[in-house]
Amino acid sequence: MADFLLDLGTPQQQEYETSHGFPVPRLAGDYAAAYRSSDIHRGMLELLDETVDSSEYVETLPVFQRSMWTNTQDIVKRQCMLLLRDTNTLESRAILVLVVACVCSTNFINVNVTNAPVTLGVLFMAPMFPLFEQSSQLSMFIAMREVFYKQRLANFFQTSAYVLGNILSQVVLAVPESFIYGAFLYWITGLEASASAFVVYELILLSLLSSCLVLCSKSEWVDSVVKRDHWRSETRDNHSSYGSIRCRQDDTLGRKTTGTSCGEILLNGHQATELAIRRCTGYCEQMSIHSETATIREALVFSAFLRQSRDIPDTSKMESVSENLEFLNLQDIADLMVRGQIFEQLKRLSIGVELAAQPSVLFLDEPTSGLDARFAKMLMEEIRRVADSGRTVICTIHLPSYEVFSLFDSLLLLKRGGETVFFGDCGALVGYFQAVPGVSPLPQDVNPATWMLE
Repeated sequence: MADFLLDLGTPQQQEYETSHGFPVPRLAGDYAAAYRSSDIHRGMLELLDETVDSSEYVETLPVFQRSMWTNTQDIVKRQCMLLLRDTNTLESRAILVLVVACVCSTNFINVNVTNAPVTLGVLFMAPMFPLFEQSSQLSMFIAMREVFYKQRLANFFQTSAYVLGNILSQVVLAVPESFIYGAFLYWITGLEASASAFVVYELILLSLLSSCLVLCSKSEWVDSVVKRDHWRSETRDNHSSYGSIRCRQDDTLGRKTTGTSCGEILLNGHQATELAIRRCTGYCEQMSIHSETATIREALVFSAFLRQSRDIPDTSKMESVSENLEFLNLQDIADLMVRGQIFEQLKRLSIGVELAAQPSVLFLDEPTSGLDARFAKMLMEEIRRVADSGRTVICTIHLPSYEVFSLFDSLLLLKRGGETVFFGDCGALVGYFQAVPGVSPLPQDVNPATWMLE
């Protein structure tokens, strides 16, 4: 078939010609004209003009690409990998367990079990360290909240899968720590020297530990209690054109949780659901939120495997990760940990995590914020390559340099309050404003992005 198509429009096509009483196209233009006059061409145009059936493409989208148990397994593997990689934490926790076990057990060496107050003191000390030691992990979980919120908002996994995965990953260290501490306290204090009694003692400690690993709270009560009998109308006040653009971007992506918005968002001519928008878009915020102990490649792999469809082969997902690393020039540092990378590399990593989901549209919120002119230009050139690959890139930016401004195709300029001032090709910007009476022409060697704001 390939050889046949290559021979069309060349002298070699004579080998395939048969006499049917009508002229045979000879040139590429003849084939194009024949196609445009055919029923196939008319049918293709009608198909392109039709809107997509939402019941076929939008409403059937699953909320999560993978099942809860599959996501839980991946989260357990990821959390265990991050935990075991943090050698400083492992060493400090091991030293802490040994020191506390020695101190607590030596306070009750060979106690007289008939002395009830002392024996009760030993039994009271037994569960205290495992319980308090697990509560010391709260700061780590609080620090990871931003990563969880970002990934949960992008439908990486179910909330229950994340909670269960973190609980199971903590068991990897919690059980050995509880066993070592309990063994020191049991044998040094001189409790009953029986293997069966020691096993029962350890099981009791583990049962107490399990109650500390999960702290259930009625968080669903908060919304109803706070808002009960306290009705109010929440509105937004945009104080700048940048705020207007950002609010529009957040509203489009369904990320605005406060205030009131009106209007409709259409996707292929149909009312778009929040799930459909998240499936086909990626969103990079200004801040870079990542797990510090993961490598750059692992961050992209984690995003690709949780956000791409389960029907896509794993090899294709890994190929997309390699492609994104190449797009963003991250190959040389792909196997380095996120911790210690400079701000510009973290910006590229944030974009790569979103690209790993293979979105059709990529939203960027101030990607050059906090970067100097050199790094800003390098980053925008990489984003330009992403756009050239066939993806739509929508980017908010503030006072770009001339080199950065020239990389954009179209511009939406808003004034204070969100009113549209200009929307069109960047090349038509200067001519549009110069045609307005009273507007001074663009001086030579002046950045159009600065001139249009003046």
